[in-house]
Amino acid sequence: MPDAPYGLALTLVVLVLPGLVVAGSPCESIEGLAEQIAPGRIFLLGEMHGTQQSPAFVASIACAVAARGLDVVVGLELATTAQGQVDTYLDSQGQPADREALLQHVTWTRSYQDGRNSVAMRDLIERVRRLK
Repeated sequence: MPDAPYGLALTLVVLVLPGLVVAGSPCESIEGLAEQIAPGRIFLLGEMHGTQQSPAFVASIACAVAARGLDVVVGLELATTAQGQVDTYLDSQGQPADREALLQHVTWTRSYQDGRNSVAMRDLIERVRRLK
């Protein structure tokens, strides 16, 4: 059922970001966020699929939390079969061939597109890769 918009194959892909931020990757400032960051705190965010702002906001939060030295886990609504390719990409240098390998998964190539597989979501994965 890879082309089904919401099927059993659709679950959660996890991006793990240890509490380290690579030098030269400054985090965007989000008013009031610093006071909310604490060990064990959970930020649960939902989004309207297809927006650019939501994935960018999640990336900014992940950056700010990691900059505090805390581990971050970002869950994305993608097929679980994409987890291996996402993990491989996160561990890569982000070269064009690495991106191409990530984008070969049916998540990015299926005929039904709804925002979970948008350019903004790929950018979120890229930002996490750079922070990692």
